[in-house]
Amino acid sequence: MDAKRLLRTRVLSARASRSVAARREAGAALAAQATAVAGGARVVAAYASVGDEPPTRLLLEALRLYPPVPSMIREAVADDVVLGMPIPAKTQVWISPWVVHRHRKYWDQPTAFLPERFAGVTAPWTSIGAFIPFSGGPRICIGAAFAMAEAQIVLATLISRFEFGLESDRPVLPKATLTVVPDVEPWFRLEPVAG
Repeated sequence: MDAKRLLRTRVLSARASRSVAARREAGAALAAQATAVAGGARVVAAYASVGDEPPTRLLLEALRLYPPVPSMIREAVADDVVLGMPIPAKTQVWISPWVVHRHRKYWDQPTAFLPERFAGVTAPWTSIGAFIPFSGGPRICIGAAFAMAEAQIVLATLISRFEFGLESDRPVLPKATLTVVPDVEPWFRLEPVAG
């Protein structure tokens, strides 16, 4: 397994898990839904069984607030105009998913964690222009679908098997390196779900 991909999946799962742990009242409902998705089993065996369920929305919202790559640079191959601004060929353009994902022009309550905003939305990285955690267009991350499938299965399985609790109330802040990572390793308490 690619170590970088594993790290990104781990960070994404940790962000989503921390959100579940911080919202204990939502955690129980999410666990019931994840177990229903798994057909009563304690493991989600297939990506198709997750679909547009709450674990998926939780991951999408974690990607919106904490995109894996905080900024990217693209070079114009020809003269262009973007939002009325001329972009000459060979100009480097800085794009920040971090900023776009938190801009009030594109999102209601942009700093709030609201997974329900993705209800009924499939592949938002292609249908919502202001959602670019995997970049976009011809340069979109080739592993986006695999990363989402892997993270959905892991998170849905964990949610259906464990109740999450926080070890500490200390905030876990994002730190921008080449990718966005937590400033400290978040610690959780995992209690097996009865049944």
